[in-house]
Amino acid sequence: MTTEFFYESEHFMPKNIETEEHFENLIVANSDMIFPHAFLFKFKGVGITRTTDERTHADMCLVSHDCTQWWIIEVELVKTPSYTIEQIQPQIARQADADWSRVTKDVVKRVVGMGAKADDANQLHDIEPKFMLLIDDIDNLMLEIAEDHDFKVVAMKPLMGDKGNFALIPLLQQVNPKPPEEAIIRIQRDVID
Repeated sequence: MTTEFFYESEHFMPKNIETEEHFENLIVANSDMIFPHAFLFKFKGVGITRTTDERTHADMCLVSHDCTQWWIIEVELVKTPSYTIEQIQPQIARQADADWSRVTKDVVKRVVGMGAKADDANQLHDIEPKFMLLIDDIDNLMLEIAEDHDFKVVAMKPLMGDKGNFALIPLLQQVNPKPPEEAIIRIQRDVID
């Protein structure tokens, strides 16, 4: 794995991000590269758990450009195992148990504003979201908890350059929506005898 690199006279090295918000901002700023065929946006929508009626908040949302798939995203910074067990695991469990249908109208409005066709976006009302854990490093305990709750994982390692710029190194990407079918160019070959 790349731990450091040079680019345009700048030396990039691993950097611990102080806040989830800073990490979210880095992901959003680079979303066209990370998820080239999807709309990614910060989203603090509220779901209500089906078993206990608890409220839970999303951090972000990802919707494929053709609006056939969408994900509720929990963003976390890798910390101690006790933090993962006491804070992250319960949050992920609540999100997996939540009814997100109340936020679909807001999601549709956001993606239409980002360029999705209204007819395509409206199909999200009939599609259950999937779940994603977006983390800043590989952590086996987080990977296990994510798998237990049917969350896919995207891990992006932040690096900071000596001039103050940031870069992200993809470590794991279990979610990457495909381009819409109409955006794919198919070439037919003539049969040669």
